[in-house]
Order: sequence, then C-alpha cells, then structure tokens
Amino acid sequence: MKKMLIIMIAFAFALGFSSFAFAKSAKYSAYHKKSQPAMETIQGTITSVDSAKNEIVVKNNKTAQDRTFVVNSKVISTLTLNEEVKVKVKEGSNNAESVTIIKTKSKKK
Repeated sequence: MKKMLIIMIAFAFALGFSSFAFAKSAKYSAYHKKSQPAMETIQGTITSVDSAKNEIVVKNNKTAQDRTFVVNSKVISTLTLNEEVKVKVKEGSNNAESVTIIKTKSKKK
C-alpha cells in the first residue's frame, strides 16, 4: 500500500513539473514569432552586378525604382545583367536572404 502511494505521489509530482515546462516553451515560441521581421519580395530585372562589393541593383517591376542588395559571393557569380530575379529580404534591410532566377519562356518566331 505504501509503495503504491509513493508511486502515485511521484507520478503527480512529475506531472506537475512537466506542465510548467510546456507553459514556458509556449511563451518562448510565441515571443520569438512576434519579434521576427516580415519578409519582403522584390521581383525585377538586374541592372548592375558589382562582384567586388557583392552587390546587385534590381529594377523593381512594380515601382520601376532601382534598389541595391548585398548578395552572397557564391550567388553573385551565377547572376548576369538583364536577368529576371525574385529577391527576398527582411523589411528595412538590403541583405538578400535569397535570390531566385525566374525562368522566362522564350517566344518562338
């Protein structure tokens, strides 16, 4: 009888502490979801590639404004002028998180 009582108390004790751990992790993840800045996607044409500075200039298709982005050195070697790209950046930043080359269908004559 005593052993059963001790086992039940230990189980209740363990269950009580596990609920605190779950509550803490839920607060932690909710806080970090709010603090991450939103991503912005710009689609346009590359007007300039500067390999020395790891920068590209993209003319936005929607606003027709040029915008400069800092790109990874491995990515910049694959980019060329007048290429259609989609650039993802964090809002308020000019560091490109990803650059995707858009495949355009060539028209047959």
